[in-house]
Amino acid sequence: MKYFSFFLLVCLSVSGFVWLPSKKVVTVRAESPESSTFQWTLNGPFGGTVRSLVQNPKQPERFFLGTGDGQLYLSNDKAQSWKWLPTLHRPGFIIDNLLIDPRASETVYLSMWSLANDRDGGIFKSTDGGEHWKELFQGHSVRALTMADQDSSLLVAGALDGVYRSTDAGKSWKLISPANDAEIRNIESVAIDPRDGDTVFAGTWHLPWKTTDGGKNWVSIKGAETMILDDSDIFSIAIDRSLPDRMFCSACSGIYQSNDRGRNWTKFQGIPYSARRTHIIYQHPTKPATLFACTTEGLWRTTDGGQTWRVLTKQIVVNAIEIDEHEPDRVVIGTQNSGVLVSQDGGETFLPSNLGFATYQVSSLVPDPLQRGRVFASVLYNGLEGGVYVSEDNGRSWRPSSQGLGIRDVYSVTVNPNNPKQLYAATNTGLFLSENSGLTWNRLEITAKAAPPSAKPTGKGKGKPRSRSVVARPKSRPKTPAPPPGPKLHNLDGHVMEVALTTDGKKAVLLAASWDGLFRSSDPKRGWEKLTITGYEGRVFAVVVPPLQPNWMYVGTSDGLFVSRDKGVTWEHIEMDGRDHSFVHEIAVNPNRPEIIAVGTRRSLYITKDGMKTWERRGRGIPYGDIAAIRFNPRDDKQILVGEVGEGGLYLSTDGGDHFRRIDREDLPSKRVWTVAFDLFEENQVYAGSFSSGVLVGAPSRPHVTAGN
Repeated sequence: MKYFSFFLLVCLSVSGFVWLPSKKVVTVRAESPESSTFQWTLNGPFGGTVRSLVQNPKQPERFFLGTGDGQLYLSNDKAQSWKWLPTLHRPGFIIDNLLIDPRASETVYLSMWSLANDRDGGIFKSTDGGEHWKELFQGHSVRALTMADQDSSLLVAGALDGVYRSTDAGKSWKLISPANDAEIRNIESVAIDPRDGDTVFAGTWHLPWKTTDGGKNWVSIKGAETMILDDSDIFSIAIDRSLPDRMFCSACSGIYQSNDRGRNWTKFQGIPYSARRTHIIYQHPTKPATLFACTTEGLWRTTDGGQTWRVLTKQIVVNAIEIDEHEPDRVVIGTQNSGVLVSQDGGETFLPSNLGFATYQVSSLVPDPLQRGRVFASVLYNGLEGGVYVSEDNGRSWRPSSQGLGIRDVYSVTVNPNNPKQLYAATNTGLFLSENSGLTWNRLEITAKAAPPSAKPTGKGKGKPRSRSVVARPKSRPKTPAPPPGPKLHNLDGHVMEVALTTDGKKAVLLAASWDGLFRSSDPKRGWEKLTITGYEGRVFAVVVPPLQPNWMYVGTSDGLFVSRDKGVTWEHIEMDGRDHSFVHEIAVNPNRPEIIAVGTRRSLYITKDGMKTWERRGRGIPYGDIAAIRFNPRDDKQILVGEVGEGGLYLSTDGGDHFRRIDREDLPSKRVWTVAFDLFEENQVYAGSFSSGVLVGAPSRPHVTAGN
């Protein structure tokens, strides 16, 4: 995502021919990047966020999975591997509910809502197993969806503006809660009584409600004598199929049980509350006394009807659970950040099962200049294995490389150009260093100085103490002036976005862009000096020092671009365009011609070719958009990759930025590009870090063969 200097690599171009019996020569002509179509592969890192999960009751080998970025995945081998379904592609929407009609197992329903506002969302239906989808209900932020046991054409949806009901398999919908009601709104969960389709339960952001006449009348069911704690978000409602008067609901205040259809509630005491939220309360399909709680602090289980509870997983967020009644010990859960986990022993142990499924937000990509094929990737919001991955095969497969990092968001990884075995990881809790190419990491922080040893007699002499001559001291001694105080030093323990490396004489110097400002240090164990950027006080998101101009610094802020030409002593606010003081995501400087600078803002891409005297918005092939990634090719600085993270798009220039063309495909699960990189060894191979689908690896289409004499 940010510009780092690497060793420039020289590659030999070898052309060859093959003699055939017919004595015709077959010439292999490689296509240039500007004339060819890029081929893309999605290779992980596998895992990420699962928002919803459902197993087909008639075809138990089939699972559907919904993500937090409007994508749908299918498994045909019991959640062992996954395939992305491109026919449903709704970036920016959260798929929170999936249903399969038990009487027509090719019929699938899903609901979604938008992160951007409280209005957009809806319900979709497929009648061919997910291959094609039709929107049934739109213009509503749908947070809950359920189907009646006795009639699969009866559906109930919970939206922010009320409860809706369909009696014709989703063809038409009717609002059955009072319009603009002050209480029955912000619906988070719904349930239908298995004995009576007119009895509907709705959980809101403020307690549960019930109707027994299809919505004509509603009553609060927070309880009469024993009640649900007031102002509780009701995340889920579950009804015991064997004893339908028995209900469970999960809330921000705990887990509750009712034995009288919601008139009174008792809170389970066996599960510690702390700050836990229970997203799903799930009753085992064949063991009624066994309940699972999908919480923000792991998966919990009770086998005695709620009297005692035990946590089964690490402190991960669990959003969904499925158990097949024919395999009662096989538990499949969908998690936040850790993907799909599968247990074969009732939940005692879990293993990841994410082959083919990737939703990670990749924040930076860094090819290793020392080893062909090695690429580092940092990710955000990874709750299981830390935030750095490494590939040894040009991005085809990935493994964690986070030992010592813990569970942290990693905003960027930087390779030290003077010592490429040193890597710096900028995280949400400070800066980390690896001195062995990512094998292990240590935090860079102030270490306390050891106290000097106290003076002690040597004890060598055994006789009388030696006599000491007394020397008269002068009454007064001229005072040596105290040295001027040095800069105040700080620890760097907040959000660090990226680092840049430069030198001060022979001494290496680190610069850190952080939420607390811009910092500099030549010895992080002693601390960091905060640099004052004239005219700005706030977060710094990007910092670049051109390798050919070590006294210069460029920083990107929420108020535009700033530059210092004297190692941070004085600063100038750069006007790229009279209307644009917008957030600067990205700064890239041409490695060979530092007067050429590219800047990405939330509005557009800007390029100067004369050292910032004039700027031009790059409208030749790149539309207005949120430019988050820019990279000059270190092998050929006329090639520039640009990634847009708003609507999405990856653009390539081969003429130094005069013209760009789009090189990503329409059928990629996420076209929003957060970071890019050129491979340092493989000509024309590029990498793109997506907003929600991991790493994309691209290269021009295969060379074509022409025959001639």
